[in-house]
Amino acid sequence: AQNCPVKAIPMVPYQKHEINQDLCTRCDSCRVVCPYQAIEIR
Repeated sequence: AQNCPVKAIPMVPYQKHEINQDLCTRCDSCRVVCPYQAIEIR
C-alpha cells in the first residue's frame, strides 16, 4: 500500500487492504513487495 504510486490501496487499520480498481494502473509494484504473495493482478 505504501509503495503504490497512485495510492490505490488505502490503509485502514484492522481491515483488509483492498485495491481500488478505478485508481489501479496495474503497475505490479504491490505484488512485487507483498511478503505473502497475496496479490493477483488480473
